[in-house]
Amino acid sequence: MKVALVNLNFRDRDPPLGLAYLSSYAKKYGGYREIFIVDEAEPINKLEAIKPDIIGIGSFSMNFKAANDFAFQLKQRMNVPMIIGSHHITQFPQHLLKSNFDIGVLGEGEETFLEILGACERDGCSSMGSLEKIKGVAFKTKEGGLRITERRPLIEPLDKIPFPDRDSLKMKEHYITLRRGIFEELGVYAQILTSRGCPYKCRFCASTEFWKRPRFHSAEYVVEEMKLLLENYKTDGIIIWDDLFLADYSRLKKIKDMMIREGLNRELKLSVFGRANLINDDAVKTLKEMNVRSIDFGLESGSDNVLSYLKRGTVTVEQNKNAIRLCKQGGIRTVATFIIGSPEETIDDIEKTKQLIMDPNLDEAHVFQLIPLPGTEVWDYAKRKGIVSDDFDFDFNKLNVSSGKFAPDMIINENFTKETFKKELDDIGKITLGKNRKIVLRNIKASHLKYILSPRFMSKFITNWGEMKIYLKNLKIW
Repeated sequence: MKVALVNLNFRDRDPPLGLAYLSSYAKKYGGYREIFIVDEAEPINKLEAIKPDIIGIGSFSMNFKAANDFAFQLKQRMNVPMIIGSHHITQFPQHLLKSNFDIGVLGEGEETFLEILGACERDGCSSMGSLEKIKGVAFKTKEGGLRITERRPLIEPLDKIPFPDRDSLKMKEHYITLRRGIFEELGVYAQILTSRGCPYKCRFCASTEFWKRPRFHSAEYVVEEMKLLLENYKTDGIIIWDDLFLADYSRLKKIKDMMIREGLNRELKLSVFGRANLINDDAVKTLKEMNVRSIDFGLESGSDNVLSYLKRGTVTVEQNKNAIRLCKQGGIRTVATFIIGSPEETIDDIEKTKQLIMDPNLDEAHVFQLIPLPGTEVWDYAKRKGIVSDDFDFDFNKLNVSSGKFAPDMIINENFTKETFKKELDDIGKITLGKNRKIVLRNIKASHLKYILSPRFMSKFITNWGEMKIYLKNLKIW
């Protein structure tokens, strides 16, 4: 059976590791060989060439409408069962009924997807009897109704899941290319996930609702994947995408010790996501020994009142300031995200956030409007206010969470008119732009020249001219 998994976010240049995990899991435990990850600018042409027996697509709420429109186009040209997975359908399985998809995967997808493939291969995807036996699915009944099975238990241990199937991705052609990245240093960077979930329950974040609780790959698993990326792609650094890489400190120290034994801390730069209340001198020392060059904090606000609302009182502004100070003193580049638009936020609160953004210990900042996302308390608050509903049209332009993006219909703060809120967002955006631009201009010439003249770069240039042509072609995306 031929299986196609479609990445609809191909232009983002970040590899679809979720699809790659599905592929590697089905290949290892189901013996499937013809699984194709379609990461193309024009995926329909590729799909028609593959002629798959089943198609899978993942979707968050902000791109659910686009995914459904894409499925409609496919239905016009291919009579193939289509599966939808990831966050949106998990939160709203009822949306399967009016969609162009046939089956929904609810929650963690690897085991459920594998069982769906087996059922479809054995009995056909329209066999409701087979689908009813699978935990974690939603599907349409012949009577036009919806059947939702019980939630599937989480995979334990997490190491059971093999490394993502990067061999099925356009890694060297598209995802592993020469760029500055979050390190602000020219290089070739890869991404990994070493855990799922987060121990905290911030009011604006849907991750904890989807993953339910945090689970971690072992230190051995993590270090082995780092070695694989270094060997296969000659990567200069790795961006660790975990919600909170520092959540398990004993594991962190074990990863550090193993990296040092393997010499990986000399070969690889790391970028991680941290949390201010977990930063102390010992943590900074550990991160520095791992060669963590950049740490990204969700500082969210310079006001304790707003911070207490967003993060349930688990961190203070003083801890935020102390964290970026310690990291900066330790030689680790500091990046932070901020949110404005919380329900009771005032102009004074936003002024405090501006002051924190201008803190000299903070290297880079990005500001976002608070957008209600399904599966969060902020979504429930916006529902009570009549701003959103579970039958919302999920237009990307409304739910777009890009830095600096103004979504006038999503303002949940009653202290601001649309005009005043946009002015505050624009003003704070100018502050962050000025800070970020100074960092880029300060680093660009020296770091780029140093990299180009390094033995690593020259070795790539001489031994793999074909790959270098791809790098040079993509210089425009820096």
